[in-house]
Amino acid sequence: MDDVKTNKEKAVLLLMKALAVLAIFILAAILSGAVGEEPGPHLEVSSVSGKLESGRPSVLSVVISNSASPPAEAEEFGVGGKDALGVTAELSSSDDRIRVLTDRQLLGAIAPGTNRSAVFTILAEGKDVGICALQLHLSYSRLSKTEVSGDPDAPDVSFHYENSTIDVPVQADLVLGPKAELKEVSGVARPGKESELEMRFVNEGDEPVADLKVDVRPLSPFEMVETSMEEVRLDPGGSANLKLKVLADGNASEGWYALPYRISFIGGSFEGGSGEELSALVRVQKETYPGWLLGLAAAVLLVIGGLVAVRYLKKGKRRRNLRG
Repeated sequence: MDDVKTNKEKAVLLLMKALAVLAIFILAAILSGAVGEEPGPHLEVSSVSGKLESGRPSVLSVVISNSASPPAEAEEFGVGGKDALGVTAELSSSDDRIRVLTDRQLLGAIAPGTNRSAVFTILAEGKDVGICALQLHLSYSRLSKTEVSGDPDAPDVSFHYENSTIDVPVQADLVLGPKAELKEVSGVARPGKESELEMRFVNEGDEPVADLKVDVRPLSPFEMVETSMEEVRLDPGGSANLKLKVLADGNASEGWYALPYRISFIGGSFEGGSGEELSALVRVQKETYPGWLLGLAAAVLLVIGGLVAVRYLKKGKRRRNLRG
């Protein structure tokens, strides 16, 4: 009875070993492409978000996904070779006017049915608005094959990896973006007096400007600057006027002087706000009198002079009559 039981146990053990060896060979067949779809991960760009703004660093987000079918039970723990391991992403452009400021991105492993995002900062200068062609270079490694050797009862399994690369075209829209620019400064500053000026800003871009702020600071010969402009929104082509009062030094010479200001707004790629330090040219000019006022003064003097002459002549005539 014991011998029969022992023989059954040996048969079960041998069957389990045979099944284990068979499973290993099935895995090897799957990895070599003999069964099912083409082996290896299938990396592709699933979405691109963000726009390039002319003349300003812009952020572009690229989502890379692995579209290989989910692994079967026999392919668990990555032995099916469908995981993309150590993935790196590098974006480039053949156009010299487009510069990618971000280095190669390390994304790690991308399993079938999952994705990773790569974020790049790009600067486009001197290029017309429209669609820009970019190239995404992906590098990764994958499990290529397994080798079984040694005792069938306790086989040795070796895993082999190979490196792969793929280039994927990427398209991005290039726009002007929001561009709030100073168009003109109205008025002049008088030395030693408080003068009123007006700065006119226009959105020269193709996207709205929100929460526009202008901070004007005094610089010699300007001793004081006061502004009264609230946060405004500018649609493309829209304008806004900033009224300010300035006090110039009483000893300031006539001429053009820089009045520094900082302009900031929300819009475009950087939702946190965009700021820039600039200067406006303001003319300092002493008080002058218009020509018509000088002419009027001359006319008044002529009239007064004429009246005095007539009166003098009348007095002379009256004296002659008295003598006669």
